[in-house]
Amino acid sequence: MESQTQSIPTATRPSTLTPSISNTSPSTFPPGTTPTYGAPSASTSTGTGTDTSTAPGAGTTCVSTPIDTGILDNGDFETGLSPWSLDLVDLFSTDYALAAPGANGSCTAFTVRMAANPQTQDLHENLRLRSDLVFSRPGAVLRVRFAVRFARRNAARLVLSANDQLLGVFGALSYGPGGNGTSTGTGAGAAGSNSTGSGGNGNATDDGSGEGEGEWTRIALDYTARDRLLQLSFSYQLDAAPGNTIGLDQVAIFPSTANRPPLPLPLPLSLPPPPATTLTMAVRRAAK
Repeated sequence: MESQTQSIPTATRPSTLTPSISNTSPSTFPPGTTPTYGAPSASTSTGTGTDTSTAPGAGTTCVSTPIDTGILDNGDFETGLSPWSLDLVDLFSTDYALAAPGANGSCTAFTVRMAANPQTQDLHENLRLRSDLVFSRPGAVLRVRFAVRFARRNAARLVLSANDQLLGVFGALSYGPGGNGTSTGTGAGAAGSNSTGSGGNGNATDDGSGEGEGEWTRIALDYTARDRLLQLSFSYQLDAAPGNTIGLDQVAIFPSTANRPPLPLPLPLSLPPPPATTLTMAVRRAAK
């Protein structure tokens, strides 16, 4: 994990500002249809703030231990869904829930199960999840991190945006079972997207954990803030896939340690000599 520099904070969490969109409590998967990733199914949470969950067959209770998610509140979904919110859900083809287990031993993850439906395929998105608004400083370099996993390897994808500007596209072809699990970034200001995770305004890297069938993969991107407010958006898309289940967990925003070229120093100003005063001019006349 990257070391963080705390002496010079580049962003702070707002104390009173909240998103204009309302929070939505997550639904739960119907009985017997809990998502699987090549491992035993786990119980689901309703997002009401419970801090424990039990996986069937495990015989143990998971004790919630929230991790540090930086300036982003509840990025690990351990205390429910709030203050995250949904502004688009295709109810005809999409189920979502806070389901166990999460990434790296956490109790819950935000899990979306999608199935193709010809009646709603023109929506192009099955679900859109938005974070809370956080304060940032224009020009500050932030490190955005999250963990993702796919149940199947197909055309489904997870699209990350910041203030509705594309950051990266992460597809099941790369991160699903049997995928190469790598991510390439195109750098700040570049355009484009593909299933391997190219960035629209960031530089994506793979943290290297979680390759193989149904495993979690940690993603990290450097993002240069452009505004004083920042909101992340995760779009769940099937594209041409018949169906898939996508898990998201441990979303965090920290000051980045990436090196950026220093700002050029201003050139010294050449000031004209001060004008002669009336007293100086009178003394000069008397001397003549």
